[in-house]
Amino acid sequence: MKLMQLHRWKSDPLWSLFFEKKRVLLAAIILLLNLTAALFEGVSFGAILLAFSSLNGIASLNISSYPLLRNLPLQNISQNYVFVLFVISAVILQTFRSGVSYAAQYLSAKLSLKIQMDAQAKVYQQILQFSFPFVSHYKVGDLIKYADAPATVIPPLFFNVNQIMVSSSMIIVAMGMMLYLNTPLTCVAFFLFSLFGFLQRIIIRKIIEFSKNLSDHVTEFSKHAVQSLYAIRAIHTFNRQETIFKKIVGTLKEIVFSSQKVNLWNNAIPAINEIVGILLVGVLLVFGAFFFKDSSKNFLPILMTFLFVSYRLSTKVQFVIGGFGGIAVQMGYLLRLKEILEKKDKEFINARGEKFFRLTQEIAFCNISLSYLKNKRYAIQNFSLVVPKGKIIAFVGASGAGKSSIIDLIIRLYDPTEGKILVDGVDLRTYELGSWRDQLGVVSQDTFIFNDSIEENILFGNERATFDQMVEAAKLAHAHDFIQHLPQGYQTLVGERGYRLSGGERQRLALARVFLRDPQILILDEATSSLDSHSEQLIQKAIEVFIQRKKTIFIVAHRLSTIFKADEIIVLNEGRLIEKGTHQTLIEKKGSYFKFWSLQSSENTLKKTRINF
Repeated sequence: MKLMQLHRWKSDPLWSLFFEKKRVLLAAIILLLNLTAALFEGVSFGAILLAFSSLNGIASLNISSYPLLRNLPLQNISQNYVFVLFVISAVILQTFRSGVSYAAQYLSAKLSLKIQMDAQAKVYQQILQFSFPFVSHYKVGDLIKYADAPATVIPPLFFNVNQIMVSSSMIIVAMGMMLYLNTPLTCVAFFLFSLFGFLQRIIIRKIIEFSKNLSDHVTEFSKHAVQSLYAIRAIHTFNRQETIFKKIVGTLKEIVFSSQKVNLWNNAIPAINEIVGILLVGVLLVFGAFFFKDSSKNFLPILMTFLFVSYRLSTKVQFVIGGFGGIAVQMGYLLRLKEILEKKDKEFINARGEKFFRLTQEIAFCNISLSYLKNKRYAIQNFSLVVPKGKIIAFVGASGAGKSSIIDLIIRLYDPTEGKILVDGVDLRTYELGSWRDQLGVVSQDTFIFNDSIEENILFGNERATFDQMVEAAKLAHAHDFIQHLPQGYQTLVGERGYRLSGGERQRLALARVFLRDPQILILDEATSSLDSHSEQLIQKAIEVFIQRKKTIFIVAHRLSTIFKADEIIVLNEGRLIEKGTHQTLIEKKGSYFKFWSLQSSENTLKKTRINF
């Protein structure tokens, strides 16, 4: 049964971090050091007993009972010197004990930091390996708290565990010494410790309960805080500062309430421990006088030693209980850390499959449908299309028509709910996902720019590229000129989400990434919709390079002027394909595309008239 439990711990994603061979060996060394410290503690108790006994005279020491003392010329030394000798011996032994304990604490802290690092790495790896549909259900604040959890949990956990180990070994030695001195009095002490231990157990249960609540409320606060900071522009625009503030204050009140409860019960532990210490001494004095009243004249040294050891024992018991209390305080965060690391009920990226190297023939959408949520309406319904290699396909339609959903399927952020996508006759799902995405170049309307240098942002497209290759990509994307005019050129930091750059400059950086990647398939998802005319022209010139290179291109655009050269234009409505053809054939049809074109042509004419006026 124990072997099965050990195997279960080894396979557990959290506890497996503790069961690596080197770490188990280091833990064994720490345990050995703690036992050695406990041994020094026990011998120091013996030295204290001898010191107290020597106050009754050298003869009372009964040297024949102590093999280590037989060869010492104690009979030739004065009583006071013998007392001082044993006191100094006890101090030296306690000094050695402290040194060994310090070494154990240092190694424990070292082991803690290694496990903390691995735990954080494991959390990040887990999050990055989640499938996109699954990870998108989490809020950013939630994921940040999960990622920070190891730094919050592991160091105090190790500190408390080490404290429990050290104190427990000391308790065993102290109990042995007390039994040796007087068994009935030791039973009284043990009864008192058991009584207060039961009380502490009730307190620890309360701490764990409120610790879980506190962890949940702290996570909720992180969600609100991160989300509100990301949406600061929208909050100002809609004048919702007061609403957001009230939500955050409400969560903070819950945190304060739970924290107060945790502190209330946690602070009760040292208060009770102090009462236990005083009560223990008082009870042992009363019972000690009773048990020792008929003893020999050495009863006073033995009683004094017993009291010293028992008081020392009470402090160690306090450390053990405090250690369990500290673990209880962290239990909520520990359970959350365990929850994110578990594989159960989670969806991951499928890293297996056939490697994809290049598109040779076509991409075929075979009667596909997509629903983002089960049993909900379809974003795409019964969509079929064949895209030969090297062609330009444009998707047109009103908002919500399903254009971006088609792009999601091509990128494989989602897989079709029904039907399949064939790439050179092979189901796209059979390809290894990473190798497929390596052949995609994506430029979207909301391009993400990292708070890093221009160079690092472009190299995000291909981290193995040289500096010269990066510069060439920037030139092809018409980004090199504006980069040269920045304060530090390619080393210029662009700020959070690239706020120091204009929209057109951010899009050209995104195109430079794609040029550096040299993908088989280019995806432009509203890449020019929010740009001015000059920036749009520069982006279109850059796209011409991909057209010349015979890349397969998918374009989603509201501005129809950017797609009229497409080999085939697909018109979508409520997830269905309603028209397809070239710009000219669709204009001649005078259907939905013709209406879109006429509407935009009228708007453009009106704008020009206003400008001329």
